Amino acid sequence: MNKIIGLVLLCAVVSAGCNVKKKEAARSGEAVETSAETQNDLPFIPITLTDGRVVNVKDFTGKNILVLFQPDCDHCQHEAEDIEKQLGAFKDYKMYFVSAAPMPQIEQFATTYKLKGKDNVLFGNTAAENVLNNFGPIPAPSIYIYNDKKLKQSFEGQTDVAQIIAAL
Repeated sequence: MNKIIGLVLLCAVVSAGCNVKKKEAARSGEAVETSAETQNDLPFIPITLTDGRVVNVKDFTGKNILVLFQPDCDHCQHEAEDIEKQLGAFKDYKMYFVSAAPMPQIEQFATTYKLKGKDNVLFGNTAAENVLNNFGPIPAPSIYIYNDKKLKQSFEGQTDVAQIIAAL
């Protein structure tokens, strides 16, 4: 009986260690080895969009970019300005600007930085705990680029838009 309990605990520890390595690799932009059929690097984060729909990042398909931001953050504001100026470079991606701020502030940010109503840009709200549980404490803005459910590249903190475009 003790051998069975020990084996179960060992399996749990090994599994937890693998998940930590995957998360660390995702943060650094490294490729994580898993089978192509089961790999899904997308985090489990429910987002309430400005139109009231609720989507979950884990269910996204295709090419997506998560921009985790705060409306009152100077760095986020500058990043949004730069993204808007070069929005054409992001045409093949669906961009989700996600914040824990109240929805009116998120909507005002979208309007102020001329990203509201753009076909490939959506804004939404999620609880701060959702971000912390998936990414840990991160600076704003933080950007995560996904292709077919795989993390391609991440950027933490304000990043030159040319670098982001180069990673697409």
